[in-house]
Amino acid sequence: MMRCFPKRLGTLPARLFVLFLILALLGAGPGTAAAATGSASSGVTPAFSDVSQSDPNLLYINYLVSRNMVAGFPDGTFHPDSGLTRAEAATLLAKVAGLQPASGPAPFSDVPVGYWAYGDIAAATVAGLVYGYPDGAFHPQAIITRAEGAALFTNLIKQPNQATLPSLSDLAPGNWAAKAVALALAAGLLQTTSSGQFSPNDPLTRSDLARVLGVILTGDPDYDQVALTGALKPLSGIVQLTTSNSAAPATVTAVTPIAEGDTITTGANSSAEIDFPDASSLLLQENSVFTVKKMQGKSRLLWDGTAGVAIAWLEVGLTQGQMFGVLASSYEKSAQAKPISLQGLPGSAPNQKINLADDETNTGSNSSLPWYQANTGEQAQVQVDMPWGVAGIEGTIWHITITLTATTVSTAEGTVTLTSDSGQQVTITTSFQASLSSSNVAPNQPVTMTATEISDWQAQAVQSWVQQTAASIQNMVDTTSNTITQAIENAVNSAINTANNNQTNNNNNNNNNNSGN
Repeated sequence: MMRCFPKRLGTLPARLFVLFLILALLGAGPGTAAAATGSASSGVTPAFSDVSQSDPNLLYINYLVSRNMVAGFPDGTFHPDSGLTRAEAATLLAKVAGLQPASGPAPFSDVPVGYWAYGDIAAATVAGLVYGYPDGAFHPQAIITRAEGAALFTNLIKQPNQATLPSLSDLAPGNWAAKAVALALAAGLLQTTSSGQFSPNDPLTRSDLARVLGVILTGDPDYDQVALTGALKPLSGIVQLTTSNSAAPATVTAVTPIAEGDTITTGANSSAEIDFPDASSLLLQENSVFTVKKMQGKSRLLWDGTAGVAIAWLEVGLTQGQMFGVLASSYEKSAQAKPISLQGLPGSAPNQKINLADDETNTGSNSSLPWYQANTGEQAQVQVDMPWGVAGIEGTIWHITITLTATTVSTAEGTVTLTSDSGQQVTITTSFQASLSSSNVAPNQPVTMTATEISDWQAQAVQSWVQQTAASIQNMVDTTSNTITQAIENAVNSAINTANNNQTNNNNNNNNNNSGN
């Protein structure tokens, strides 16, 4: 565990703290989640005795602790109001950016080659992350201000700065740090006071630092990549798993991790579910063949500041059988997934699969919107490769059935974009379904769920799985209420009722038309 550094960095323990913090940052990897705003929840327990529940950075402090990035002093305190030196800031910048310590002539007159942070200061300088003063000095021991902190840490953001400075009584648009402060505020790295001031000359505190690192490591898609794991849970009958490095399938009788390249097969009267760390879940029905193609996760901030992992991108294949799915991100306040536009997908040659992940509107350095704006709205998080086409799942509850003659997709909430291998597509909305029967033609236009589809949704095993998944998502968000559980269950029931009503109305209209004839 690491110790919080004192104001000066002249002692070995203080230097070791920064080194341990750096190692933790590198070992834990980057992560993602939108900036938490406002005061912390009264139900959140601070990790340190001197951090109050009203501290606006409480969740980020807890987050860094849960990632083993920081620990307090032996007396259980964090000293959230202590400042950060320029040497410490340069070291953190270099390590978060993945820079190797530089060597060669000293870049600044007051940073000799033997100085503890020399290599990182030199590397950060070469990379343009830090600068010295006109007199050739770096002032490594100086405590940085909030304005300086904004200027330094926004250098990590690779996307163009499109932020506009809000009206601040203590910082004018012409200020040297105005552009950086605008970006820091827009991205949620720093906040203004209750009176609308930025306090540019106040020290950047350890509490501020927790927020800055927490937002960058859990919000910027250039730093958010983490491994995504899945767990296969057999529910009934015979469930077999063929791993990417095995030639023969093995029968699964207990919860088993899955990886890219694995294939899951369910036999007659058999079923299984696949669960993910954010409580998203897939349900495989009998006689299904399912392949994991790509799994990508992102670290995110849970409601209490705990570090979690959400689905950023999941590509799977379903060649036969049935699959239901629930994505958690639509219901979790802190989960902000990588947005992927499904509009204007490029056409492809017949029989050539379309990869939704190749769409240039993905977030990252090439996104048309900065990540702190693009992380809102609908997200296509799951791509399902199927006979004759691809389904792009946009934060929803869905069902896919594959037979010898057709692929049918329906949704209980949200939307699915169904695209044929020839590039033609339709959008399926709540309580509707659409199908594909050939690679070279467009999908059928969406229609109200049929009686068969409604019956699939109403099956007891499906209803039980929906309830269990809803409860798991609720526990990830807030254990003190059941609003998420109710929302998911109501969504499924509402879709069924809407489809039933539409079927009844359609039948009545047909009967009236026949009577008129």
